[in-house]
Amino acid sequence: MKNRYEVIDALRFVLASWVAIGHLGHFPIFGKQAIGAAGAIHSMDRFIHSLIWGLPAVMAFFVISGFCIHSPFRRPGKIPILKFYLRRYIRVLAPVVVTVTLMSHLFPEMHIFGSDSILWRSMLWSLVCEEIYYAVYPALRVIRFKVGWWPVMGVTIATSIVLSDIFRRAAEWSDIGPIATALILFPVWISGCMLAEKAPALEPLASTWAIWAWRISAWLTMWISEFLLFHMGVSKVVSMMYVGGVAYFWIRAEIAYHKNRAASPLLVAAGAFSYSLYLVHPSVLEAVKRYVPAVDEYTRSGWLFTAILTLVYAYIFYLLVEAPSHRLAKGIKLSPVKTPVVTEELA
Repeated sequence: MKNRYEVIDALRFVLASWVAIGHLGHFPIFGKQAIGAAGAIHSMDRFIHSLIWGLPAVMAFFVISGFCIHSPFRRPGKIPILKFYLRRYIRVLAPVVVTVTLMSHLFPEMHIFGSDSILWRSMLWSLVCEEIYYAVYPALRVIRFKVGWWPVMGVTIATSIVLSDIFRRAAEWSDIGPIATALILFPVWISGCMLAEKAPALEPLASTWAIWAWRISAWLTMWISEFLLFHMGVSKVVSMMYVGGVAYFWIRAEIAYHKNRAASPLLVAAGAFSYSLYLVHPSVLEAVKRYVPAVDEYTRSGWLFTAILTLVYAYIFYLLVEAPSHRLAKGIKLSPVKTPVVTEELA
């Protein structure tokens, strides 16, 4: 039985890069001539711009998060709850504190708390949701082993549908607040927990055609949700739970496909600093605009400079902040508690 799914690390980096490119913008194939252009160049540039949208990648992150959190505790038995909470919050929040400090200097118009909170009006909104999921996970796990996953999913999906209908006119997650957002997207996170239990028994997927069909389906779902938002006014509040459902099946297919083959070693290694990349890329993009005015992201050289700088800074942030927080979290020693057999911690 596999203790670690390396493809998850590879997917983390792909998804974090997807989010970062979504904020940076697509590679300027046509250079600055696309600005204000008409005709074929304008149409091609707009189409290329639509190929990458970061929000659906966050839904896939939620699936992976649920998978990683539940995987060590997927068997019945008691878990060390205090140890779980300490490890989770030290590991996740220490890098967030540094990120918030940096962002508060780059975005002085935003505050740590209040209606303009950096925690909610930036990419950190997803981490707020994850903190909520971590908080309720021990109780969720107890319920799962009492009644099973499907009653839990039935209730959470119904809640998500009702809330997304109530807030269907909301333009942003910040318009509905963290609790409503977390409830709407809770089924996506729970699907990752379900996948953690299914993964060891998944039949290997041998067909390269099949895995690429799933990858294209995941991308197409992203593109359709983007089209529905920007051209038909269907709020992300309404569509993202369904995008997360497709992400679940895609990630399940990736796990099955990589049962008998190794994931890309480069992507697996880069997955180590994917969380740092997710955290710091907005600050790097803003810093380049403010302090390196000679760099124009609408030029090919400017885009490449910004992208490379973002990766380098993310890796440095990982070495100086994220990796030490991981070691600190793993070093916590509490009184022994009778627990189920666990796999190597994934997240």
